[in-house]
Amino acid sequence: MTSALERTNPPPRLFRRAFSSLGCGELDLIKISALATRFGLQDLELRFVAGRLDLPGWFAESGLDAAADLLAAAGQRVVVLGSSARLLDGMTGLDELRGFARLAEHFRCPWIRIFDGGPRNQPPRDAAGWQPALDLLSAWSAERESAGWACDLLIETHDSLVTSPPVLELAARMPDGIHILWDSHHTWHLGGESVRQTWQTLRPWIRHIHVKDSSAVGGVRSYVPPGAGDFPLAELDELLREDGYEGVISLEWERHWHPHLPPLEQALSAWSDFVGRD
Repeated sequence: MTSALERTNPPPRLFRRAFSSLGCGELDLIKISALATRFGLQDLELRFVAGRLDLPGWFAESGLDAAADLLAAAGQRVVVLGSSARLLDGMTGLDELRGFARLAEHFRCPWIRIFDGGPRNQPPRDAAGWQPALDLLSAWSAERESAGWACDLLIETHDSLVTSPPVLELAARMPDGIHILWDSHHTWHLGGESVRQTWQTLRPWIRHIHVKDSSAVGGVRSYVPPGAGDFPLAELDELLREDGYEGVISLEWERHWHPHLPPLEQALSAWSDFVGRD
């Protein structure tokens, strides 16, 4: 149990902060970079840019070298590119991942996000159900090795893998290992796991973390700025400190899907206030 002294003097925070451009999907890269600079953030997670999901196509049209120069001048880097591919859709996502891989290599971005896919909270029940995922991961691994790509796939706990047991099963079926993007709100709210339970179970595979907050009013749960809801953000912060997590924790403000939400700046301000409480 954490002592009062340890709560007063918490372990240093080693993890880095970022935000997903899902919260400001209408902005171009110049404005996204400026927003990150305003909040002292050096890591970017790109999902939308200038209203476009097709990031390889958008950057090809707008100029890859100019984008790389812009980020270098700002001292920023892209840490995750968010694809729309779904693991359980199998080989249908491979062509999209090829395009994202080429873009990731240009930016020296280490990770490409891929959704888990499948029905919400209904993981595959047998070997046949897992086979499309294994086919895609095997094909990706072979192409990655052949092309010499340094980037790799992050599987998000978003739909069928919102609890720990199916993630463990997938890891057991992939001897070469998997990498997980932990949507901490989804496993907590949709999967019914405590953040401590998920972290302690999946820690060896977690490489990147999404965080958001929400509250339930009149039986309807809605997203709210960090610290204003009932997601256990303080407990998550404490867990990451205790374990010396050195990866990225990214604010996923889903304003693109929920346009009634306040601008991303408000959520970032609230988050900055919260994580500044050392």
